Amino acid sequence: MKLSSTQRWLLVPVACVAGFVAALALAVPLHFLLHAVLWSTGHPLPGKVFLLLQLPFDGALAAFLVVTLGSLMTPNRRAKTSLLIFFCGAIIAWFLIGNLRHPLEATRIWSSIIGTYLGGLLGVLCTAIRERRQAGEQHTRA
Repeated sequence: MKLSSTQRWLLVPVACVAGFVAALALAVPLHFLLHAVLWSTGHPLPGKVFLLLQLPFDGALAAFLVVTLGSLMTPNRRAKTSLLIFFCGAIIAWFLIGNLRHPLEATRIWSSIIGTYLGGLLGVLCTAIRERRQAGEQHTRA
């Protein structure tokens, strides 16, 4: 069944939420794997320190999947849509984790928000490269 352009635009937020849920589903097994590897090699980490180690990667994975899946659902202008999704997600991420403080000290933790932003920018870059390649293939066919 082929979706109309309007239906695809309406499904963009659903694809973004699906990307976030997929990131959560992927992050949990990765946490268990990393935790097992660290403990088996004799490097046990307390829960708070382990969380600080994982947050930038979790944020990057979530931002990448949200931007990529949301922009893939659009019928056209994927690169511009990925930028819009990135900026909306950056604002949401700032409110969620931008003011995160170190549990043992009172300093702000920047690695989590920087990791999230870098993951989103990587998603924008991948979407732009994909759109440019598709435009080049269509140009050579014509």
